[in-house]
Amino acid sequence: MPSYKLIYFNAKGMGEPIRWIFAAANTEYEDCRLEPKDWAAEKPKMPYGQLPVLEVDGKQLAQSKAICRYLAKELNLMGSNPWEEAKGDMIVDYVEDMRSPIIRIFHEKDEERRKLQTQLFKEQQLPTFLKNLERDLTDNKDGEGYFIGDKMTWTDILFVTTISVIKLFAEKYNMEFSLEKFPKLSALVERVESSEAIAAWIAKRPETAM
Repeated sequence: MPSYKLIYFNAKGMGEPIRWIFAAANTEYEDCRLEPKDWAAEKPKMPYGQLPVLEVDGKQLAQSKAICRYLAKELNLMGSNPWEEAKGDMIVDYVEDMRSPIIRIFHEKDEERRKLQTQLFKEQQLPTFLKNLERDLTDNKDGEGYFIGDKMTWTDILFVTTISVIKLFAEKYNMEFSLEKFPKLSALVERVESSEAIAAWIAKRPETAM
């Protein structure tokens, strides 16, 4: 078994999906959490001056989706055939599109423009993303399981952790958010979060603001 070390900030963010993958696969790793004061010294050591970074037997891999995809392949959290893998990748990329407006809103300096962008996200963009994802989930076994195949994969993990980010965003900007209109997606979130390995990780993980 390789030696794994995840380097990220002491936060959930883009490191949390990777931690969930390790948890789901019951795989040990070093969870290296940097504080802001340590980042300036560590940044030059990272491949692109960014986090997260995964070290595998000392070799470094950057970019969160590349890390997740690599680990999913290594730890048996991919689809069972090339078509399922491609469908899983497709959904992950779409989930990333769903998350992108949040990043733009977070970095927007103009308060009025931020309000307009938040309203657009709430009323138009997010409902469209969720409607399409509900359809994708329903297409696989009528939505009673996971996005692809018969088992939880990294695709489900990426979706559920992104929903967690959206919930935090909604709290920060006083935006109402619920999956009530998307019962299949809501059930998937519950299914993943209540799985034994993920639930155990959620119960023991460090408390962080983000």
